[in-house]
Amino acid sequence: MRFGIEGTLGGEFCFIFGRIWSVFELFILFNSIAASFPAVVTRIIMGFVAGIIALTRIDQPILPDWIIKTLYIDAANKSYLAVVLMYHYHNNPIAITFSRLLCNLTYFL
Repeated sequence: MRFGIEGTLGGEFCFIFGRIWSVFELFILFNSIAASFPAVVTRIIMGFVAGIIALTRIDQPILPDWIIKTLYIDAANKSYLAVVLMYHYHNNPIAITFSRLLCNLTYFL
């Protein structure tokens, strides 16, 4: 084997080493793909479990506040807050007193 001008090995050695490196890299690729499947399945199962546990608490949002304000994707918490706001608007003591005064006023007219 002779060294080239730049100090590298000759072409035949690089050709054989390149083929060996390609086979090794292909082995590493398939090995990493095979190793990632259990991680993906585990992550999906953990996500489902965390989602089911978090859905039992509709008074607390599942996601952080900045995600809720930007994406509006927590449907269970949004519907709970809508019911709370509807109850607040329709059972406000000042609004109820005002509506009763209006009803009494129209009853006498």
